[in-house]
Amino acid sequence: MKKFILLFIILILAAAATDARTRMGGGKEGGTELPEDAHRVEMSPENPGGVEAMWDRASLVVRAGVAEIREVETDDVKTEGSSRRTNVRKRMEAVLDVTEVYKGGFSGDDIIVDYFRSIVEEDPKPLDYEEGEDVVLFLSPTGEPSRYRTISSATGKVAYTPEIDGRLRAMQKETNPERADVKKKKEGKLTVNIMPGSSSVRVGEPLFVTVLVMNNSEKYVRIDGSFEPLRCIEIIGPDGKKATALRHRDAAVAPYLITLRPNHFVGARIDITRNYNVSKPGIYQFRAVTKPRSTTSSAVGEAIRSKLVSIVVNEK
Repeated sequence: MKKFILLFIILILAAAATDARTRMGGGKEGGTELPEDAHRVEMSPENPGGVEAMWDRASLVVRAGVAEIREVETDDVKTEGSSRRTNVRKRMEAVLDVTEVYKGGFSGDDIIVDYFRSIVEEDPKPLDYEEGEDVVLFLSPTGEPSRYRTISSATGKVAYTPEIDGRLRAMQKETNPERADVKKKKEGKLTVNIMPGSSSVRVGEPLFVTVLVMNNSEKYVRIDGSFEPLRCIEIIGPDGKKATALRHRDAAVAPYLITLRPNHFVGARIDITRNYNVSKPGIYQFRAVTKPRSTTSSAVGEAIRSKLVSIVVNEK
């Protein structure tokens, strides 16, 4: 009888331990995995670190009104995380009327966000949109002009509130003081700025800069929107001479002309090390260049240059 009671107790304890592992690690031995919805807790706007985390992941952060919702005709949709094709999601697109840009830049009058609308219960539930919403979106490019997606299917969209606006403006000013004041400039001309991703790197590490072109005038201006580094970046090496390009200028990407509206801007993030030789330790100076073009002819205006910025390249 005692042996039977002891065996019964052992079985109960084993079942309890298995249940604890299942809740902590999805049923896998050791319970080392986080719950599936852990990333939603991190990204939640109610969590003080959520908005900051979404800001870091996004390449474009905007406030926008949802102007139109459209269903995209498609044969079938592949569910995220599944190897089989199914029709549990509808492919949709939301046309946005952007009213504020906190981070990044884009060309054109509006942008389109691609997303999927679930027709079954899913966890996490994909983001959805309604016409007339006033939202803040944390976006990544799709590779197609003017088309974006949120940083994940379930995160990257929050309702606009003055509190969210204040937090975003604080991050904008902290990460890029020049960008925070960009709308206050009314100089009546085209301006270009360059912002290093860091003040120093080691030889062999990526070296990023962001180039931002702002139309402060009351007229439409055309510029080269390709942001081809061989045309829009000038570099002076530690020896005081221009840095050597790793590609011949004949191999440069052809100009892609875009029209910049009054008081609008566009920009790009560029990896210098993929285009110029910066393998020698020392202080490198960078300057961005752009040339305004006529909207009615092929005439090209005088080059406009940014201020010089410095980045230290250290030995490995």
